Amino acid sequence: MNESILERIQSSAKALKIDLYTAELASYADEKRTYAGSSGGSLRSFLNTWSRKKYDSMVHTMLKLSKLPMNEPKTFERFDFSRLHGKHVQSLKNLSSLSALYARKNLAFIGPQGVGKTHLAMAFGRECCLKGYKTYFLRASELNQKLTDARKHGREGGLSSTGW
Repeated sequence: MNESILERIQSSAKALKIDLYTAELASYADEKRTYAGSSGGSLRSFLNTWSRKKYDSMVHTMLKLSKLPMNEPKTFERFDFSRLHGKHVQSLKNLSSLSALYARKNLAFIGPQGVGKTHLAMAFGRECCLKGYKTYFLRASELNQKLTDARKHGREGGLSSTGW
């Protein structure tokens, strides 16, 4: 059997259950003006590009489903930690490590209006999405409305199965 290098790569990708299309690989090779199988570097470059594309697509989908704002996203880098005071400031600065998530601990942002609770919650959710974790952002007022509606329509039992 006389398969081209592109067909062999496609066969290997299929065996590994990787969604890799010969046309996509060939298009990349043509765009870079190189033969995909001519060197390991070309294939490595393609796989790196393709991995990045898949990752970017996954993150975009996760962020979209999270209900976090896509325009001017809240990030830890954009938060002014110098405004915070108290004994838990260091813990707040370490939120970006997602240690609470990995330790399976709940987070509650409690404090007066305007200190950045929503910003930190959104930044935490965004960081979760960037790491591939599902996130759903919901303001307390929205949660209250959902609970009120569920009670009103006799669907309180369904809320416990969603983890609320």
